[in-house]
Amino acid sequence: SFPKTIYYIILFTIYILIIGPIGYFILKRLDKRGWIWVLIPVSAVIFNGFIFLMSSGSRLHNPIATTMTLIDTGSDTWKEKVYLSLLNPGKKAYVSTLDSSLKKIMPLREFYSYGEDENSLDAIAYSIQEEEEGTILSIEKNKAFSSEIFTMDREEKQKETGFERELTLTVDSIEGTITNRTGYDLVEVGMIYNGMYVSLGNMKNRETVTISSNEMINIQKTNAYSIANVIAGQMPNSTREERARKYQMLNLCNFFGSHFEDMETGTGYLLGLTKQYQQDYVENESITEMGKALFYESFEQMPEDAGDYYVQNILDNMVYTSNYNVSAYDNCLYNKIDEVEYEFDPTYDIKKVWTSALTKEEPFKKNGLRIFMWNYKKKRYERVFTDSKQLTSKQVESYIVENRMRIKFKSSSDWTELPMISVSGMEVDKNVKN
Repeated sequence: SFPKTIYYIILFTIYILIIGPIGYFILKRLDKRGWIWVLIPVSAVIFNGFIFLMSSGSRLHNPIATTMTLIDTGSDTWKEKVYLSLLNPGKKAYVSTLDSSLKKIMPLREFYSYGEDENSLDAIAYSIQEEEEGTILSIEKNKAFSSEIFTMDREEKQKETGFERELTLTVDSIEGTITNRTGYDLVEVGMIYNGMYVSLGNMKNRETVTISSNEMINIQKTNAYSIANVIAGQMPNSTREERARKYQMLNLCNFFGSHFEDMETGTGYLLGLTKQYQQDYVENESITEMGKALFYESFEQMPEDAGDYYVQNILDNMVYTSNYNVSAYDNCLYNKIDEVEYEFDPTYDIKKVWTSALTKEEPFKKNGLRIFMWNYKKKRYERVFTDSKQLTSKQVESYIVENRMRIKFKSSSDWTELPMISVSGMEVDKNVKN
């Protein structure tokens, strides 16, 4: 536990008064002012003793286990991925026994032994021994406050429920309700879907939250780092605890981001943190254990207005770039200009083209971004997405010919992110086409 700051303030105040005005006044009255050189070191020793005794409850003596558990609630049973950090405040070797339900235990560093004889531990940092009652981790002597990190899987257990949802989804809006049925109070709950993020805040167990499209944030980039920044950016950071939680969520989402990057059209994620998740992964009573968990769940639900064919970000359909200045991964334009050509599935007629943001909105306006589309009929580029986020049907017919579309991006900055451009279409009527 952390020591009470007020006690130390009182103690230091008394110490300063004794070696200062009080000590001087008393010694002057006794005509022993020369004894001040005895009073100061004696007082220092006594008050250091008090500080030592007062801080005894906050000193660390035994290893500390910290866990972060990723829990997939989207299947018939819950699947837990556990990350365990063992922090040793001392230098001595120690042994930790893990619960027998934990499987596939692997370290996240080198110099370990798996199932080796204990006599061979001189050249390695630790060993992993599987026993019937549990897995034994033997940690060798190391520097004080050194930590060892392990990853492991928990045997599947009976699912409680997870998240319940009743949603109406379109390509650019989210409406409906989400209910927390995980069995835990969650903080920083959010939903990612179709390039949109909605922060649901804190949700108690069995609480239902209504989602409005006014609360959603467009995610311009689909890489893990950008999505993590969008999620963490909505979290409060006024207190030390809130800042710590925000930093933790940022790193979690960066780590977890491969799930977001691989999301297909119509796939979404719900996720939320617990303040505490105590599962006694470590069986040693001498080792203090603290844990949190990230509950997450994927779902599939196509946007109601997506049509038969839907491409959330046309950069995924890029087939040609003249200067290689457009990055599909970062969704960015480098070096001020590039021309890009896109190709779509020929079995569909593209009926709708729209963007997530206008070029006159920030940060695109700040970077001087302009978007032009090639008019195949007039043989020229025409500027788009200045006043309307969606092209007219006449524009679509002029800009997309034989399932090809050509766009020129211009910017006054050497680097600018691009808004997402989406298309949707209907399956070609073969009889009409013939």
